[in-house]
Amino acid sequence: MKPMLIHNARVFCGVDEEVIDDGTVWVANGFIRYAGPSVDFHHDGTDVEVYDAEGKFVMPGMTESHVHLSYNNAHPQQLNNQPLPLAMLDAVENARVLLGSGFTSAISFGSAQGFRRPVT
Repeated sequence: MKPMLIHNARVFCGVDEEVIDDGTVWVANGFIRYAGPSVDFHHDGTDVEVYDAEGKFVMPGMTESHVHLSYNNAHPQQLNNQPLPLAMLDAVENARVLLGSGFTSAISFGSAQGFRRPVT
């Protein structure tokens, strides 16, 4: 499959609340390689399928609006007793599954272990 370039788009990346009015999205090898202002995008010269979004809204990836990454098949009464290393392994695996399903952003509402740092 050829890489895909979408230009002249209103792009929402999910990093903050900003919508980029003149944005570009670059997809290659099944991955979003760039999403941001057109002025900052530099094409590497490869042959691509080019799409003009004609100012339409493009959201490269989905946002999971409510997730508890470390809760993995645990009974609610057991969540506080889950060892931190196991909870971290569950969180990493669940983040990997989300990313592989097209979710590029997630809003975590905490965990029994008190994870607070973003996963990048």
